[in-house]
Amino acid sequence: MRLKFVKGKQHKLIRNFKTERGLTWKQLADLLKIKEGRLKAYVEETSLISEEIYNSLDEGEKYKKFVLERREDNWGGPKEG
Repeated sequence: MRLKFVKGKQHKLIRNFKTERGLTWKQLADLLKIKEGRLKAYVEETSLISEEIYNSLDEGEKYKKFVLERREDNWGGPKEG
């Protein structure tokens, strides 16, 4: 599942996690097992983060209230038929 946040909250979630742990962008990407380019897309809010990554970032579930909707992983793909 992918999570859509209130504008600016996905960015804030990632930046706060990075700052609190004193990580570089590369270290954070490695920790989340994603590429730096994907992390950049998450920070810029051009891509929705997965529920798995959200669970890694928001251990106290402080940002749960900012989730507007949950979407299937293939929500933007073309319909086959």
